[in-house]
Amino acid sequence: MWVSILSVVLLSYVLLRLSPAVIKAIGQNGLTVMTRLMGFLVMAISVQFILSGITQYFQIAI
Repeated sequence: MWVSILSVVLLSYVLLRLSPAVIKAIGQNGLTVMTRLMGFLVMAISVQFILSGITQYFQIAI
């Protein structure tokens, strides 16, 4: 399990260190697009969590 945690920490560190280069490559408009896409993805996942919780609570099938 510690290998998984170490891998995630290392990957996060590398991505954060490379973020200035990514911003230069995609520009401000690309950054805005990526921010909106990631926000939409998080929203879709949260809606799925909410719907799953409602269906389990009321024991209904969708």
